[in-house]
Amino acid sequence: MSGSYAGVRKLRRFVAPPVARCDFCRVRLAEPHAHLVEVDTLRLYCSCPACAEDMTADGGDCRRVEPRQDVLADFALSDAEWAALQIPIEVAFLFAPEAGAAPVALFPGPAGATRAQLNGEAWAALARSHSLLQELEPAAEALLVNRSAGRRDHYRVSTDHCYALAGLLRTRWRGLAGGEEAWAAIDDYFADLERTAAPERVRHA
Repeated sequence: MSGSYAGVRKLRRFVAPPVARCDFCRVRLAEPHAHLVEVDTLRLYCSCPACAEDMTADGGDCRRVEPRQDVLADFALSDAEWAALQIPIEVAFLFAPEAGAAPVALFPGPAGATRAQLNGEAWAALARSHSLLQELEPAAEALLVNRSAGRRDHYRVSTDHCYALAGLLRTRWRGLAGGEEAWAAIDDYFADLERTAAPERVRHA
């Protein structure tokens, strides 16, 4: 019996969830914990309270990521506006630029989150037509667009949503097209996003 119990303990070491640690000082983190985003790269970091203060003080390179998920009930990009952005896939996170910088997008996929620069003139035209884009917190918030399977859905979300979706795809994607499991997981992600959004977070833009 003791030998079997020891075997179970060894197995638990492999199946137990990883311990979250601060990406800066490596201290163990509680759940939930703070996330920071690096402005230049949009890289996401887990952080303890002390490091979050240090890394965001006095105009540092990082911004706090406050959890957010707004369903934009009446917001819509036309097909022509979308085409002007020249985005090659159907699910994308669009980020407003800081002063003097270029707008960028993150594309979640099986290899992780891919960053690409957007057409500045096309973004400026969109921002003039859709005031919500001017309200986005640079680096920390994005306009999430879902045009898969004929959808035209839009959300205002915090940056951590992009990495959550990319992590989901990394574990589900099969072959070149992803497979049924991956696309079912994407559908479940968006259904959960809409289900868990607070009523006051349903925005009519």
